[in-house]
Amino acid sequence: MSKNISVEYKSIQIDNLNTEIKLSIFTPKKGASEIHGVITLSNPLLSAEQQIMQLNLALEHLSASSVTKDAVLVWRRYFMSDPVNQYHLLSTYISGAISIVGQPPLNQSKITLWCYFIQGASINEEIVKGATLVNHSAFTHIYHTGLNSRLGNEYDQTADIFQQLEDSLRQKMLHLTDHLIRTWIFVQGVDTHYLGMIKARKEMFDKVGLTDETHYVASTGIEGRSIYLDSLVFMDAYSVAGLEQNQISYLRAPHFMCPTSNYGVTFERGTVIEYGDRRHIFISGTASIDTSGDVVFPFQIIPQTQRTIETIEALLKEADATLKDIAQLIVYLRDMADYQLVNEYLENEFPELPKVIVLAPVCRPGWLIEFECIAISSVSNSIFHPF
Repeated sequence: MSKNISVEYKSIQIDNLNTEIKLSIFTPKKGASEIHGVITLSNPLLSAEQQIMQLNLALEHLSASSVTKDAVLVWRRYFMSDPVNQYHLLSTYISGAISIVGQPPLNQSKITLWCYFIQGASINEEIVKGATLVNHSAFTHIYHTGLNSRLGNEYDQTADIFQQLEDSLRQKMLHLTDHLIRTWIFVQGVDTHYLGMIKARKEMFDKVGLTDETHYVASTGIEGRSIYLDSLVFMDAYSVAGLEQNQISYLRAPHFMCPTSNYGVTFERGTVIEYGDRRHIFISGTASIDTSGDVVFPFQIIPQTQRTIETIEALLKEADATLKDIAQLIVYLRDMADYQLVNEYLENEFPELPKVIVLAPVCRPGWLIEFECIAISSVSNSIFHPF
């Protein structure tokens, strides 16, 4: 197996729309290109309607550009400062998967967009409850977005949401155990409602045979508000059909941190999908932690930032990848007052990387910052189908 292609970064400024688009472009010698983009706005004085209009015009500009030629927009996530009042300003019909999360961007704008394009993909219009199906090569990629429940408390809602996901996958003869790759679980009031969520998730995983002896899935469990006021928990999920069992592996970095089950949670630190021409590496929400599961550098934002990056680097190394292979990065901050320090640090270390920094407290108060990312690493492996 050889590695010879890396992610290329590109920036597009559209001054008349007050927008900047930062892109990562993975273009193999053969096979499909992938593009991740983060679109940010620079005029916070505009109304929500004006900002969303400018953002969507910038997305149209990107979709029509040579950068995304023959590529299909399959996924987007809007980070909104006030989703209850802002989501209805979006188009009534948008192709591809759409995620809306109440996590205010900390650059003072009301909205930021993460988008993802795959060259040659097709979006399946078949109706599967709560899902968008994307066909490409030998695989079907299933995106569930905005899974929510109106039942009882956070425990009841989480149990219901995971059951919805399982039921939806079973419509395609799929299930959580073999096909679910990653989840994003958003908890309103994470400091008080997180424990009920993790209890319900663990019980569902036990039920379907996901344990610390088998495997879990990559995940982020973080503060986030829904478009529905009574939704304490909601979820996005990514699954893949067509993979062989040995195409999936898991990252642990035991010299930096302990297994998540040591402190009662059930997710993988990172998940790798090996295709014939590349690896997709999904790094879960990662904070400044040690091998005992304790917070490293309490109350110190930059040391926690540095420790978290070192931990992600260790996880990527297990997948024969580096920080230069990161295609997109999301940064969650507990305290908006830390934004300037963190933004300056990251702009110095990763100036070209598509990234978004949002206000979203982590599941433990001592953690001031959390990162997640997706990396793409080139390989040549004739055993598996290309992506």
